[in-house]
Amino acid sequence: MQLIRWTRFRWDLERLAKHPVPSPMPYTIRPVDREEEGIVRKVAQSSLAVDIGWSDAMKTVAPAMQKAIAETFLENPAHTLAVLHGVRIIGVSVIDAREEAENHLITGPCILHEYRNRGLGSALLRASLELLKAEGRREGRGLTRDRTIAARFVYPKFGGNASQYHAGPQPEPRLAA
Repeated sequence: MQLIRWTRFRWDLERLAKHPVPSPMPYTIRPVDREEEGIVRKVAQSSLAVDIGWSDAMKTVAPAMQKAIAETFLENPAHTLAVLHGVRIIGVSVIDAREEAENHLITGPCILHEYRNRGLGSALLRASLELLKAEGRREGRGLTRDRTIAARFVYPKFGGNASQYHAGPQPEPRLAA
């Protein structure tokens, strides 16, 4: 198994209001219906597969990510958000809203390659953190691979504080982008 170095981000959800909310206009963000699980899987997989920070680790990461997505869709409600361009889903964020979760952002904000660099990842991260706050969480936690675009530019937003994360001998935690 390939060694993946992780960075953990933590957000104080009580202080989110201090940080400006990015506008995803003209795109929309909404909860995902259960029938859209297949689309969520494809968008997350495609988003990570073309990301240079993840492409070399996809054989290791993809099976665990797909399993975590399936488990999330068994929950009621499935905590998943989508970014839409018209009716097309162009981004997703699958969320583990359990208080004890090591990683609340299972996929992290995944945006299709052709829609990147428009602030959509930031807007989706903010919406994900707001969902966690609405579920009564005081802290949001997200894991991402060291030195990825998410670790350098997206997750530090909204007061995200980074630290190294060591998974130890147990299986890798429910994943993030």
